[in-house]
Amino acid sequence: MKPRRRGILIWAHDFGPWWVKLASEAGLTTLGLHPIPGLPEHDPRSLEALLERLQTESFRSDVRALKARGIELTVEAHAMNWLLPRYHFKTRSDWFRMNEKGERTNDLNLCPSSEDALKQIELRTEELVNALAGVSDSHRYHLWMDDNSEYCHCESCRSLSPSDQAMKVYNRMLIGVRRADPSGTLSYLAYQKTIQPPSVITPSEGIFLEYAPVDRDSRFSMDDPEIEKNVAETFYIPALLACFGKDGSQVLEYCMDISYFYRWKAPYGELPFYRGVIRTDARYYRDLGFESLTSFACGLNIGYEKRYGIPPVMEYGKILLEEFI
Repeated sequence: MKPRRRGILIWAHDFGPWWVKLASEAGLTTLGLHPIPGLPEHDPRSLEALLERLQTESFRSDVRALKARGIELTVEAHAMNWLLPRYHFKTRSDWFRMNEKGERTNDLNLCPSSEDALKQIELRTEELVNALAGVSDSHRYHLWMDDNSEYCHCESCRSLSPSDQAMKVYNRMLIGVRRADPSGTLSYLAYQKTIQPPSVITPSEGIFLEYAPVDRDSRFSMDDPEIEKNVAETFYIPALLACFGKDGSQVLEYCMDISYFYRWKAPYGELPFYRGVIRTDARYYRDLGFESLTSFACGLNIGYEKRYGIPPVMEYGKILLEEFI
């Protein structure tokens, strides 16, 4: 069996020596960076800002410090705004999705039936992976569809479920990934409208499952049969694993994420830390055969430490080291 990955996913703009030290002390194997989606490119929290930071010596020094501690770096981002810039809508509205009123809109995602849009995304994926591969040697890429997203209702797309539309896009993105990184793999984010596996479009070899149960109740374990939200979130796991396989599979949880517990509305308070739930969930995901377990940890940073003390990242890492093996 492959060694399981134990990770955490932080806001990209919080990455630095503080997190290098904390991830190492927690015994984590992976540190992920998450740019905030939907921000203007000049915002220091955006994907564009992260791509600029990748080129700086200070950033690369922190990456080297991570690698010296045996920790891999990944980037996980809702990337459609970057892969298909919205300014194209002025001249190529057919690249973008049609809403339920029959109107083309550039608000979210794209029209997966547009060959030209898919070609643009393929080329931009290659460009993005070329940038990311310079600082990450994991060969695992997480470039997702838009957050809380809507999909296309045009005549060619409306027969495809959101999952099938997403799968069509991810398969095309993988072509760009492989041109930039022949060993590269790409995640399919099973999340909200794409929590069901695709039924029409087959995943290409090199697509792995990333399961993110955002609609769960994190106060209770995922296998608690009395918690309706968690029963609903786990319902599709067997079909997802049958569709994508266990190779490379990853769970993306929310147990360390302040923004999640405060419903993404600042100011955020202290992180509720449900030790028993995290431990039980780690066993549950391990027994299902997932190879990686990570959690968003947005908002855990130096500012949090000043307000509440060192966050419980080391205890989180210890639980994963004991249970997710």
